[in-house]
Amino acid sequence: SLVAHWSAFTDAYSIASGAGGKIGLTLVWVAYFPNMALASASVLAGAEANFGAAQVSLFTATRAELPPVPVLAAMPGDVFPGAWLGLFIPAAVAILVYRRFLSQRSVVVSPYGTVGVAALSAGGVGMVVTSLNSGVVGVYGWSGPTPWLTGAVAAGWMFAVGVITMAVIGIRRGRSASPREVNVSERGGSREADATKGDRHSAEPDACLLYTSDAA
Repeated sequence: SLVAHWSAFTDAYSIASGAGGKIGLTLVWVAYFPNMALASASVLAGAEANFGAAQVSLFTATRAELPPVPVLAAMPGDVFPGAWLGLFIPAAVAILVYRRFLSQRSVVVSPYGTVGVAALSAGGVGMVVTSLNSGVVGVYGWSGPTPWLTGAVAAGWMFAVGVITMAVIGIRRGRSASPREVNVSERGGSREADATKGDRHSAEPDACLLYTSDAA
């Protein structure tokens, strides 16, 4: 977005007079950059962010007056075509998190309990972090990501991806375990047959012995 609005980014420096003013303005937007990065992450997750009356999400955008800070040029006034494709990013992040988690464990005792804890943790962290990143900015009013919505979408992604992941793993393990169970049952049956044959053979010498003793 910043690249697309690069002209607005450079035009913001027109208010600064001299090298000192430009350096000061640069320090201001550098200080704002972490806030903008977190707001961008919140928007990509499916939530929304605003700076005063200006609001943006992957689906809607509202124009409004913004302070002359260069980095705020990244806040679009219109939704880009195909912006909803950004939803694949949080989905990919959730998949990587679960993949790393499962690669470190051979057995998950409570798969769906684990998913629930992960979803609640992601939602709680998202809500707390965005709450710390939001607040009232002078005459512009409330600015930053929406805390409750960011927490909700973060929890939703972790829950949805987690349930699908655990279900797929359960199906795969069930299929891989079925042949083993068949082999075990076959082995058990063969062992029982061998034991029966062994008992039969062990009984035959006794019968012969009794027969011989009677003949004697």
